[in-house]
Amino acid sequence: MEEQWVVALYANGQNNLNHAVAGSLQKIAQTTLDPSCAMAIQSGSTFTAEGRLPVSRYRKEGKDLHLVQSFDDMVMAEPRSLYDFLLWVFHSFPKQQKLLILSGHGLAWLGILPTMTPTMRPMMTLQSLGRVIEKAIVDSGAKLAGIVFDTCYMNSLEALLEFHHYCPSIEHLLLSYGDTPPGGLSLPDFMQLVSAHRYDDDRASLFSRLERGLNEQLPHILPQFGYIYVRPAQEPLQQIKKITADFAPTQLAQGIPPSLIKEHTITIFPYGHPVASEVPAWLPLFDQLSPVSRMLLGHLPPENKAAYFTLNSTSEKEIADFYQPYYEHLLFAQENSWLELQGMVRGASTSRGALTLWDTIEMPQRMGN
Repeated sequence: MEEQWVVALYANGQNNLNHAVAGSLQKIAQTTLDPSCAMAIQSGSTFTAEGRLPVSRYRKEGKDLHLVQSFDDMVMAEPRSLYDFLLWVFHSFPKQQKLLILSGHGLAWLGILPTMTPTMRPMMTLQSLGRVIEKAIVDSGAKLAGIVFDTCYMNSLEALLEFHHYCPSIEHLLLSYGDTPPGGLSLPDFMQLVSAHRYDDDRASLFSRLERGLNEQLPHILPQFGYIYVRPAQEPLQQIKKITADFAPTQLAQGIPPSLIKEHTITIFPYGHPVASEVPAWLPLFDQLSPVSRMLLGHLPPENKAAYFTLNSTSEKEIADFYQPYYEHLLFAQENSWLELQGMVRGASTSRGALTLWDTIEMPQRMGN
């Protein structure tokens, strides 16, 4: 029996991504999907400078794109919104294999999918993201083959550690690295790749082929952007973090409160990424990290037998100023030994009342038709 696939797209078209999400939806509408594949889509934005893109839910099969439901009061950054979407996907496509794409802004271990309005700047913390996906999987009894992060900065080791801690059911991740283009993932091309490789019983092989196929389609004008496939096994990631934390410098990013960042962020790039030539002062550090690469051998696809890590900081004041509002408006998990293991302490910079909005797990089910 031929295996059927559903690609679930959760796209938050916030700020400068508003046009990109609308354009992606138009391209999907113009694409004819292979009979073996379908799409379940929820896209929109709460507020943008150019106006609101209504949050709507769609089914795409063959040539037809069907509007299932629109929501007047849904905020895409709320964990309950993602939870509700996943339950609808699992309910609507019970027999198909499923893959989730998260599309929007990403801020590494700070969080993902921010929704900025004139009065607030909420986003999903990685704790909330992981807990919600894990809860949807457990509550429905369904499975996700893996997740594609069509966002910036999710190749941070800190982000992988925290996400996997709260969502151990997900074994395969496809991450973008470098300066992600505003248009993000080419969904028609991605659907063609899924259709072409849907017979791969080995999920690692499937994600490896998706990684290779997406990178081969990238224009040469983007040499420092691409995709990397990672299997977030918890124990090797913990070992990597402990090793790198031993000699990670403690110089703080200019403009960021010391109580919020205790070390540089560790970022995963594929072996041979051109950023290596930009940091010659750190070359001895790469030599020290060779055991880390060896630990990754069993957790990366055969085509990518090695990876290296860079230690980054937000050293430019303009960038620090950009991130500052997020520190002020987010509530992070407190008294969490997992965060201490990562070597970071997150300050309680907002009131406890924000917890009920962003980290609640008692989320109502609002199913579409």
